[in-house]
Amino acid sequence: MKLKNIALGIGFLAAMFSCSMEDDIASDTKGKVDGVSEDLYAALQFNISTGTDLSTKATTEVTGPAVDSDYSAVKNKEMEVNHCFVFVANGDEIIGRRYYTKSDLTQKDGAYKYTLNKHLLVKVPSVKPDLTVFVVGMTDDSNSYFATHIYETVFSLSELRNKPIGKFVRDGQETGNSLTDFIKVGEGTILAGSYGTSSKTTDFDCLEEGTVKCGVADVTLALRTAAIEIASFVIKDANDNVLFDSDNPHSAADVRAVLRDIQLGTDKGGIGQTDNNGQLLSTLLGGGEAIGAAYYAYTSYLNKWNSMNEEAKKKSNPIGYRFYTYEKKSSATNVTLTYDWKGRSGSTTFSIKTGGTTENCAEVKPNHLYKVHVTIKNQVVDVDVITYTMDWKKEEISGEFERING
Repeated sequence: MKLKNIALGIGFLAAMFSCSMEDDIASDTKGKVDGVSEDLYAALQFNISTGTDLSTKATTEVTGPAVDSDYSAVKNKEMEVNHCFVFVANGDEIIGRRYYTKSDLTQKDGAYKYTLNKHLLVKVPSVKPDLTVFVVGMTDDSNSYFATHIYETVFSLSELRNKPIGKFVRDGQETGNSLTDFIKVGEGTILAGSYGTSSKTTDFDCLEEGTVKCGVADVTLALRTAAIEIASFVIKDANDNVLFDSDNPHSAADVRAVLRDIQLGTDKGGIGQTDNNGQLLSTLLGGGEAIGAAYYAYTSYLNKWNSMNEEAKKKSNPIGYRFYTYEKKSSATNVTLTYDWKGRSGSTTFSIKTGGTTENCAEVKPNHLYKVHVTIKNQVVDVDVITYTMDWKKEEISGEFERING
């Protein structure tokens, strides 16, 4: 392998080596390792996966760019990875990192499985440790926020896991990553016995050109967001006769005439000014709510619909429209439906729960899709849910709802 270049990074030195024209090794070293008289290196390579294609599960065909003004336009982008940040740690100390862009990723067989084309060279002690691999993937990195504010600024796993991500208000301005960047996180381990070390970078077996074995990590990423979707809406009379069923052929306009709006939270004057029963826009990278940085928002299908262009308005259907939120444990997520049937208007509000009936189950879990089925019989509302998890596959848990009114 030939030395290609040496560049200074923020807080660390990065050296680039080449296994071939297409395959690079990058090192992220901060100096000597305690107890090592001669520098030893390990070469690492990574594969990631995020789930299956959601387009087969979409209730409506959606085309066009993924934009925040219409969340339904991005549901088929949820599992994509176009930006990937890999951190390698010895214990709690981060000893290596690499940022992969879309051109560095090879997607396998059209599925959301990727090979990261460039290797990572890390300095290790003479007694080889198990290495922890922490991977963050996303569809987009809004305004390069993650790359600029997190990737280069953390030097321990504990600090990384506790980094708040998402939207924040600082000095009166919004900053951070959008929910629809679809941040995904996963961890893996490279055991000490599975990789070799050498003081010579030319020794590594990256593309079967050397004699020292590279360590390999296969990491599955899980979405930090959750999704909520109204999957069906039915109105019946007292005799159980179906008056309206969204599953029957209806135009989008016909459905909108009956199901007037879907709301998360309560509008109190704009984004960031809602109660904490709305959408949560911030969280911790390693899981849990970002206490002190929690940023709640009110969101509404009708508000989004009003922001669409005329062509998009005609096609947009509240059935299958998907809302996103980060996980919530400290407060419920309230959903309000407003509807109108032959001049008779009504509304119902319910909070989503995940399994069980106890207070601590009033939560929305990350990487879960809540598909809500609503039936109104003689003006009494019944709510049911099918919950999907991981790659949105159906999970065998019950979805419990607490109806607040209806």
